[in-house]
Parts: sequence; structure tokens; C-alpha cells
Amino acid sequence: MSQSSTAIGTFSHAARTDDGVADDEVLELLTDADCRAIFEALADEDVRLTVQELADACDVAQSTAYRKVERLTEAGVLGERLRIRRSGRHVAEYERRLEDVRIGIDAEGRLETRVTRRDRSSQPVGYAIEDGR
Repeated sequence: MSQSSTAIGTFSHAARTDDGVADDEVLELLTDADCRAIFEALADEDVRLTVQELADACDVAQSTAYRKVERLTEAGVLGERLRIRRSGRHVAEYERRLEDVRIGIDAEGRLETRVTRRDRSSQPVGYAIEDGR
């Protein structure tokens, strides 16, 4: 778990995790209504959805869903794996990677954010096989 502190109202002193993403960047993404809707659509640990499924579930344009999912994936908020279809029309599907996000105030009165991500080593193999389309 990494910890970062910033001055109130800014995101300028963010500590970076091993993957190079600042906790504050995650927090900033989750303030975006579309990003938050996508994150919430994946609330169940067993749910993995494609961009089209997320766009439908969140009532956003598919192009918007693609942009938001890309940002969330780059920040380590979502994980991506390949859904293998017998038809050969494989598609990426997404799942949550965050376990916990906390915001507090440190001893100097600055905002402090802590983001906990799931251990990727405990994740299943990066693909799933599905009948249909």
C-alpha cells in the first residue's frame, strides 16, 4: 500500500506506486462521473464486462466508455483480460483492481490518500473462454 500527501485542493505532491501511478491520480479519476459509474458497474468481484457492456450499463456513448476504460486501466483501477469466443471474435473484458481508497488529513493538515490494489499475482489467468458470438 502506498501513501501520498498533497496540499488541500492540489495533486502536486503525489507519491507513486510501483506501477508509476499516483494515488491522487486514482482519486481524481474517481471524481469523474462516467469513470465512477464504470467502476461501480464492476462492483461484484465475479463481474467482468466488455466496453460495450459497460457503455450499456452506464448509459454512456461507446466512445466515451472506451476513453474512460483506457484511463482507468492505465491507472490500475481496472484490470483487462481477453474473453476468447469460439467464433474467433475475441474481446477485452474488464474487472476492478482496487480494494480500498481512503482519504484523510495528515498531521500537517494536508490531504492524504491511500489506494490499495488487489495483488495481481492472485488474479486468474488473463483470458476466459466463452461460447457464442
